[in-house]
Amino acid sequence: MFLILATAFLDILWMSLFLPMLPNIIASFGVNPSWSGYTQAVYACGMFIGGLFFWKLSDTYGRKKILSFTSIINFVSYIIMLVSVWKLTEQLNTASLTSDTIDIGVSLIDVFHWFTPMFVLFLVARFVGGLGGSWFGVIQAYISDISSPKDKTKNMGLIGAAFGLAFLIGPALSGLLSQVVSIHMILILCSLVIALNVLSIWVFLKEPVKHIHTEEIHLADFHFSRTVIVLLILSCGATLGFSAVQSMSGQFYADRFHFNITQIGYTMAMVWFIAIVYQWFLIKYIRAYFDEIIMIRLAFFILMFSFIWLALNNNQYVLFFWIALFPIGMWAFNPSIGSLIAQKAGKEVWKVMWYNTSIQSIGQIFWPILAGTLYGINIGLPFLVSAGIFWILCLISIIWLS
Repeated sequence: MFLILATAFLDILWMSLFLPMLPNIIASFGVNPSWSGYTQAVYACGMFIGGLFFWKLSDTYGRKKILSFTSIINFVSYIIMLVSVWKLTEQLNTASLTSDTIDIGVSLIDVFHWFTPMFVLFLVARFVGGLGGSWFGVIQAYISDISSPKDKTKNMGLIGAAFGLAFLIGPALSGLLSQVVSIHMILILCSLVIALNVLSIWVFLKEPVKHIHTEEIHLADFHFSRTVIVLLILSCGATLGFSAVQSMSGQFYADRFHFNITQIGYTMAMVWFIAIVYQWFLIKYIRAYFDEIIMIRLAFFILMFSFIWLALNNNQYVLFFWIALFPIGMWAFNPSIGSLIAQKAGKEVWKVMWYNTSIQSIGQIFWPILAGTLYGINIGLPFLVSAGIFWILCLISIIWLS
């Protein structure tokens, strides 16, 4: 269990370490800052495609082999990315990150003529990284194999803990390293650690000797109830709305507040620090007073309110108050929606969870594209549109969720 969680932690760590550097890389290529969103969509597309195959392939060829393979793909993605940015080191360290750089157009077609072979190679690296990032379903299957039924939920929750810690440490580490080494040196470090991760999986990780399929979901007919459909709509909508922050927040901090890599990294780390404190220490007290449905409605209201003020705010100190509400809103929503889906799906829970994950993945592909385009029109617009999505979701939860 320790080794499989360490594998998840290291993969997430180096993926999160890359995020604060993205605005600099985009600026160095001379393309529209909207591409911060588009490249996230490219990554999500690779993740979705990989997720369709690797989880099933691990049933056939073994969890260990597929985990090794996805980690190798991660390693290759960093090598490709390193090649794509190697000749841009000087520009990466001095790239302009102000809103004045938004002068290339707002559509995908407008920026095609700015493509260079190195930028295309960078996009290939993002897609390949998404393929490698689809290891998450394989790790879930691995933990399911080695867990007894009574420990399965607890052990799955440990993945969330590893996820949160990695996203806390990664951006902060990126901000720290960017003060002493160049971006291409950080990418080299990422490549070396991923290579060590591949080696540790191959040498130390053992193939599970048992494959527990207690749910047997393939034997039962599945029928969508109205409640399950509403829950899936809310889950998909929340993913769409929050993707604006996931795909464009770093670029937004750079363009509106002139943050550098260090400041972006520390800001992202602060968000995840609040998420960890809330999830690990505060949620149990809040849940004592509110049920899942109230938590979902409260989450949508918090996210709607914070996204509106994020888009309108021009004070960098007030910024930290609004973004502190993001993790509170999302972690009020995520456990609650997961719990309700588990309750309503019954023995079909894993199938419904698969539907939920697939829908979320599709949202993570298409919304960053729209968010990037909206960002080219006005840098606050993606967050205002997301606020509108949360308002609609809040109404849906009030009218149809009971």
